[in-house]
Amino acid sequence: MGNSIFHAVLSMLIGVSLHVGGIAIAQDVSSFTEPHKRLRISSTATAKIESIHVQEGQRVVKGQLLAELDCRVLQAALSVAIEKSKAMGNLKSAKAEHDYESRRLSQLETLKERGHAGQEEIERAKQTLELAAAALETANDSLRILRLEQMRIEQQIEQLKIYAPIDGVITAIEKDEGELITPYESEFAEIVQVDNLRAEFAVPVSYISGYQTNSEVSLRFDSIPLPVAGIVEFVSPITEAQTNTVRVKIRIPNPQGIYRAGTPCKLEIRDPEQVEGSSQTVTP
Repeated sequence: MGNSIFHAVLSMLIGVSLHVGGIAIAQDVSSFTEPHKRLRISSTATAKIESIHVQEGQRVVKGQLLAELDCRVLQAALSVAIEKSKAMGNLKSAKAEHDYESRRLSQLETLKERGHAGQEEIERAKQTLELAAAALETANDSLRILRLEQMRIEQQIEQLKIYAPIDGVITAIEKDEGELITPYESEFAEIVQVDNLRAEFAVPVSYISGYQTNSEVSLRFDSIPLPVAGIVEFVSPITEAQTNTVRVKIRIPNPQGIYRAGTPCKLEIRDPEQVEGSSQTVTP
């Protein structure tokens, strides 16, 4: 009977603050840091890697060119498309024919007013002008299609380039130059964003009211003597029934790269009603 009461009381104290004489004694909840963002960089194309412009550990910015896939066939097709779009012979010929027929119709209409041309000649000239106008429109359409084809090939070539999706650090390169990328093996590299870190904690539900989105909290690292400032990024609306805790995500500003991802850290759990003292925190 005595053991049952002891275990019941002990289970109430584990993971929450102890209260002695009305004073809240903070307990720590442990977690570890992880990159704020971790992305696998891939390509939807099927081609060999022609060149790689980064290496593992390198910092990159969003939009930076990381690698290029083999595009020699498309480059050849692009050269042909460019030359075709420059070929203005058909367009110039059609325009000259149209201009000539337009002037001829105008002259015939003038002669008709003077009685030197008949209506039949006028009708034939109008039909010829309409044919010339259709030929000019066809030439313009052909040129427009050639230029669209050029743009399509340029976009296909652009799809064979791999760019950084975010600012971050390249932590792994999965392929070497000459290796093939396919829809089934599309991953090229991994990038992480560590100018902000993230840690996730299971906070006892009885203390969750002390955590609001965008509010500041204090974290502790074994290697840092002072508390480290963090920002509450997310408070889950769901209580985990088995542990009676709520998932809380904390963002840790890390612009100087002082803190490493994968490092153990602790969140101090405080009574929501306790007035915080003038504790110092480290802000990188």
